[in-house]
Amino acid sequence: MDTGITPRPAPDAGFTLIELVIVVTVLSILTVSVGLSMSFGRPERRASDDAHRLQDSFTRLQQGAIYSRVRRGLTISNRGWQVAQFDPATGIWNTQGYVQRWRGGASFRVLERAFPLGPGGAPDVVFLPDGHSTAFEITLSYGESFTLCQNDGWTGLICDLS
Repeated sequence: MDTGITPRPAPDAGFTLIELVIVVTVLSILTVSVGLSMSFGRPERRASDDAHRLQDSFTRLQQGAIYSRVRRGLTISNRGWQVAQFDPATGIWNTQGYVQRWRGGASFRVLERAFPLGPGGAPDVVFLPDGHSTAFEITLSYGESFTLCQNDGWTGLICDLS
């Protein structure tokens, strides 16, 4: 006997929302891990990563000197850079935190000091409360690739991130 009614599909046919969320999550994790492994492996990325980190620190230290009205500084070496704080009471520069290591190499050259060095010396780059800083250039390299960063003492750190 034909009633004309078609049977309904079973209630478990298709995907549940939880299954879809799990699949999307797994695919997202795989995509991110592949993207990160590809970008960290390229030498040209390492030099530009150093430049971005240095630009961020430069901006924070310059703004910190302006807002706090206290000199700040950077000590730069072939290993990396370290923040220095000026103590007005003693007139001494003290390094703070740990050395931010370069991922590649660095070549640093001072173009003009922000102020004359005193008897206690000063860090390689000094940030004054009026916004002025030591003019310098630094070449960050990794293998065959390199990034040149320059500061004229007033406009901030400008890097050629080609």
